[in-house]
Amino acid sequence: DSVFIIVHSLPLVNAGQDAAICIGDSIELTSTGAVIYNWTDGTNLSDTTVANPFTSNTIDETFIVIGEDANGCINSDTVEITVNALPVIIAGTDVQICINDSTQLNATGGVSYAWNNSSSLSDDAIANPFAIPTDTTTFLVTGTDINNCMNMDSVIVVVNPLPIVSAGVDTSLCINDSIVLNGVGAANNSWTPITNIDDETTLTPTIFPIATGYFVLTTIDTNNCINSDSTLVTVNMLPPVDLGQDVSMCIGDSIQLQATGAVIYNWTDGTNLDDTTIANPY
Repeated sequence: DSVFIIVHSLPLVNAGQDAAICIGDSIELTSTGAVIYNWTDGTNLSDTTVANPFTSNTIDETFIVIGEDANGCINSDTVEITVNALPVIIAGTDVQICINDSTQLNATGGVSYAWNNSSSLSDDAIANPFAIPTDTTTFLVTGTDINNCMNMDSVIVVVNPLPIVSAGVDTSLCINDSIVLNGVGAANNSWTPITNIDDETTLTPTIFPIATGYFVLTTIDTNNCINSDSTLVTVNMLPPVDLGQDVSMCIGDSIQLQATGAVIYNWTDGTNLDDTTIANPY
């Protein structure tokens, strides 16, 4: 008698290409070549009996899959999953600026970067963009390393308002006179110009201007923010008062004086004048 023995080839079980993931991510394994699968590591796989389980491994590991075909023949293959650490992304230290100023951010730890709040940045895809926020803003940067792993960090840019400053209302005076300015400022104050002023560091200096011009008050607060304001000081020339030529008269007579060059007059000798408040008294 005889018996015919059929020898089947082993299934071509393939566990897939080796791969790398970032810690915290997951990946789907893909095995082929069999109809029944059994993976050897059940602790780090979503299912050990399917062809394509997921793994969220936190360490490097080689997974073994045992595949069985329709003939009951068994073969195996391995796949290595490398787990890369996340990059240490540092967005920099928090900073304070004055409104309308800018500051340069400086992120480190990656090879490419993406910032949020792009409308307040000169470039949201570089490590060191300039930030020009109008309000206190938290800038979040996502950094990617050479393994395509990503991590994030943030930096706060505090925007301080400018200090309140006032140089006072515009004013006028006559030449050779003086006047006291009345400024409002912060911690540190200075006036310009520094000529014809008794103390340019006080809020209420006395000035002796010789020509019409602006006096500018600059103030700096405790946040080192600067603001300024100006006041126009008009210097008026003295009126060209003229009493005319000297004259003579006989005792007992009268004569009319004639002053010009002003709009209001005041004569000093009221005893011998008929009116001390007009231009042409007798």
